[in-house]
Amino acid sequence: MAEVLKAGGAQVSIAGSNPLSTQDDVAAALAVAGLNVYSWYNATDEEYKDHLLNMIDDGPDIVIDDGGDVVQLLHTERTDLAKKVLGGCEETTTGVLRLRALERQGGLKFPMIAVNDAYCKYLFDNRYGTGESVWSGIMRTTNLICAGKTVVVAGYGWCGKGIAMRAKVWEQRLLLQRLIQ
Repeated sequence: MAEVLKAGGAQVSIAGSNPLSTQDDVAAALAVAGLNVYSWYNATDEEYKDHLLNMIDDGPDIVIDDGGDVVQLLHTERTDLAKKVLGGCEETTTGVLRLRALERQGGLKFPMIAVNDAYCKYLFDNRYGTGESVWSGIMRTTNLICAGKTVVVAGYGWCGKGIAMRAKVWEQRLLLQRLIQ
């Protein structure tokens, strides 16, 4: 998406929304493509905050946030730059809750779209996207297959339902493999 925005003529600055999910090779490729990249894998809390503040210092007109950290910094530490922001969007449940709290207090300085409230976001992305990516991430980082394991899912919102559904699929694959053998 960042490359599409750049191809459309936007100056794009990007930072990871989670220091543990940033992929250094992707960040490097985006930098080579001409985007302002402020992120690396496994940044400390202080480095993560610095990345976000450096990105905000580029003076955004539009904010695409994931978790609400950028909007929070624009409302607390970079209020001078919040005046320039025309609006933005937030895709996570946590971020939307933070936005709603700001709005209730009368402190939201620019309009935001709660992407997470869209049916296609939580019925599809939260359930299927998160369900698949959680298991892919676990298997990639642990080098273990999840089939045959006991799984506990804490929370049964759309993300939890997707994670549980994918765990069931892995179990069904294991049973099918046993039948074939």
